[in-house]
Amino acid sequence: MRARVSLVFILLAAAVPAVSNASAQSDIVVRADVTKAEIERILNADNLDTVSMEPRDVADTLAAISRGRAPEDFWEAYQKHVDAWQDMAALTDRQDCQADDGELDAADRTINRTFAEVERIARTYGARIPMPMTEVRRLT
Repeated sequence: MRARVSLVFILLAAAVPAVSNASAQSDIVVRADVTKAEIERILNADNLDTVSMEPRDVADTLAAISRGRAPEDFWEAYQKHVDAWQDMAALTDRQDCQADDGELDAADRTINRTFAEVERIARTYGARIPMPMTEVRRLT
């Protein structure tokens, strides 16, 4: 009888780590799914037709997107992108409207560079990058 009880305890003890490990793996999958979904939510909200909008409107729209549960590295890169749009908006908001072409070109390059970094990080999480609205508009 004692041998049976000991055998039951041994079997139960062996099963507990397997259950704990399965639970941990499930948590990782759920967290990865949430992370990917949050990144995709932000990218979809960011996907504006910037050609038909004023830079100030773009900057304000992007600044209003909430972080949610997006990962820190993605969010930091995204905030740099938002800052780049804020800089472009500040140039075009000038009362004299005399931002020189060099400043505008530099601001445009910064927007493109920062978004390339956002996309790079998003891909590391397996997030789908939406087709830019300017491309969607061109296809329709």
